[in-house]
Amino acid sequence: MCTLLTDDNMEVLPLHKHTHFTDACAELLNSHWPISKTARYHSLSKSCDGMPVCLALVKQDGSKVEVIGFSKMSAVQGVQNACLLESVIVKEMDRGKGLGRVLMKLTEDYAQKLGFKTVYLFTLNKEGFYGRLGYTKCNPVTSLGDNAQKVPEAMLKNLLGIPVSTKHSKQINNTSTTVSQSVDNGLETLRHTHDDDETSQLASNSNEMNNNHPVSTTTTSVSTSATSVSTAATSISTSTPPIPPPLPPCKQYSALSLSDNSIYDRTLIRMNPHLVTWMKKDL
Repeated sequence: MCTLLTDDNMEVLPLHKHTHFTDACAELLNSHWPISKTARYHSLSKSCDGMPVCLALVKQDGSKVEVIGFSKMSAVQGVQNACLLESVIVKEMDRGKGLGRVLMKLTEDYAQKLGFKTVYLFTLNKEGFYGRLGYTKCNPVTSLGDNAQKVPEAMLKNLLGIPVSTKHSKQINNTSTTVSQSVDNGLETLRHTHDDDETSQLASNSNEMNNNHPVSTTTTSVSTSATSVSTAATSISTSTPPIPPPLPPCKQYSALSLSDNSIYDRTLIRMNPHLVTWMKKDL
């Protein structure tokens, strides 16, 4: 019989303040969701005092300290005081001992200390486990993860359907007006230039006619040029573009075909409500 463990000798530690646990966390995550070491270390290096934050579940047994679990929290866009919980995992040899509950409790406590009031998550097939912890089904939410700080506030609000402030609206309108005026000024300059060129050309032609210069050569040249242009246009219009190659078949996923340890892009999977179950819990 497995011995149930409590959180008395365990704690979650922010990885950016305990970087000596990075190798153990990377190995644990790659044992379940394998990606390149470079990509894994880059993702873990994003942990910070704000969001996202990576948490290592550490068990201390005397002088021995071991990483036995991991979780990650990211900000949720469009929902106040909410975070997204991802990459929840316990070392395989330590499963079945109640460590999942301990990891979730300690992670939620950490979220509360940061001021979060709601935790969101998505799962492929663990609705029962999270349901027993107080999570209920909900609609998907938006989380940009590590890229949240790179998106301008006005653009983010527009994507989420949130009305843009008057200040941003005025800036957008002013920019539009400036661009419109610049285009109008440019067109007006082109008109004046074109009119001046036409006037000069007419005067030049008039002088040539008064001096009785022959125009047949010019007419022949223009006619020849027109014929060349017409021939080129005909050639272009009659040429048939090559037929593009057929598109590769689209890979179809289903909830039944995805196991919990399958290699897949979770960023894409979580956007499909038919493949995952979204859940939330108010702290």
